[in-house]
Amino acid sequence: MYGVNNTTTQASDLPHNWTEASTLCPKTVEFLKNNFNINEETGRIRFMWVEPGGMVAPHKDKEHRGFGAVNISITQPDLCHFIFKDIGTVPFQAGEAYQVDTSYEHLVINRSDQSRLHMIVHASL
Repeated sequence: MYGVNNTTTQASDLPHNWTEASTLCPKTVEFLKNNFNINEETGRIRFMWVEPGGMVAPHKDKEHRGFGAVNISITQPDLCHFIFKDIGTVPFQAGEAYQVDTSYEHLVINRSDQSRLHMIVHASL
């Protein structure tokens, strides 16, 4: 949606802008512009899809502590869990958003028969 281009998935210091994918989601772009400060400091904005039975392996997104991106739950099956190692599960429900500290090791595991869709927004409120 917003980043270096449609295919760059890693964080980058290159200039970011609305990507071609954003043209397919005009209401989402309007929501983002109305609720976030989109400017030269904005990082990636992307959809994160986890198939039924799929997972996002344990990882850390950054080294320094502190809240970062906002994670917006679009669909959240009952048997899909966002888990912080040694901390616990984030109680996501569809339509909720959390700003989390992803310097702690975390993972997503989808044990349901439905896909999980979230949007990750690296922008200030």
